[in-house]
Amino acid sequence: MFTSGKLKPELAEKRAEIEKLTQILDRIEEIVMLCDAGPEHNVVYMNRAAREAMHRHHDALQQATGADVDGAMDHSIHVYHKNPE
Repeated sequence: MFTSGKLKPELAEKRAEIEKLTQILDRIEEIVMLCDAGPEHNVVYMNRAAREAMHRHHDALQQATGADVDGAMDHSIHVYHKNPE
């Protein structure tokens, strides 16, 4: 595959920006979950507080929603709504 010499530095720069933003979001004490804009609104990111809350309330969330709480990443956020429609 042919790539321009400029592409690699740009990718490295974008990765550094994403890492910086991830570190900032992980320090926020509030729960932050980001979803893609697709029709399913799949979870693409959960900060530390969100991961800890999902772990802490695992059994209750799983019982209330029937969703695989451990598999929240890359799956639709709609499974956590009482009425997802």
